[in-house]
Amino acid sequence: LYLIANRKPNSYMYSSQAIQKNILRLVDKGWDLVIQWIPSHCDVEGNDVVDHAANEGRQLQEVDYPEELDDIYHKYVGKQKSGGNLYGIGKVKLPLLGLLRKKIGNWFWCRHGDRKIDTIMTGLRIGRVSLNKYLSFINLSPTSICPNCSQDVDEDCTHYLLECDRYNIPRQRLATSLHNLGITNMDLTLLLGGAEADCETLKRITEELATYIKATKRFEEP
Repeated sequence: LYLIANRKPNSYMYSSQAIQKNILRLVDKGWDLVIQWIPSHCDVEGNDVVDHAANEGRQLQEVDYPEELDDIYHKYVGKQKSGGNLYGIGKVKLPLLGLLRKKIGNWFWCRHGDRKIDTIMTGLRIGRVSLNKYLSFINLSPTSICPNCSQDVDEDCTHYLLECDRYNIPRQRLATSLHNLGITNMDLTLLLGGAEADCETLKRITEELATYIKATKRFEEP
């Protein structure tokens, strides 16, 4: 309501202008428009109890699971498989979106400023990206085999980032850049955001991975 009523809001300026224009357009067409604000939590029965429990949970850093994490993980993967919605998560414990966390504290996250590159990186993290392994799964490729090398293996995230012969030169440049940061072991977890490092190092890793993605030209439009 603040955005709609304020002619010059401090944020979401374009969104507020679009809302205002749409309201005027509907009114001009003869619509009777009523805007109602419903407080999300105010006077909701049980809300105070839930808030109290949530605050207590936030203070609990060590999580006591009634089952082993690996058992929970395998149950999750089994349900994903039965639902036909598995993106390779069963074979690789992805560092952010595919891993059960043992603690609730802050999790450093470094995004890339380029929206397209950031989207590709997110796809690589969850295995839902335009590589033949996933494309064949959704029937957009006749094969899951890598079309760019002679290894006759599935083109998945691991193969694209660490194995494919076609990208040996940009991969070597990536490894050299990481070595200059003091990183000698380049693996999937590290590249996709799961490194135990400070924010500046995570940012540098993200930048180097972006350079690799651009150099391979694998995700460019045909």
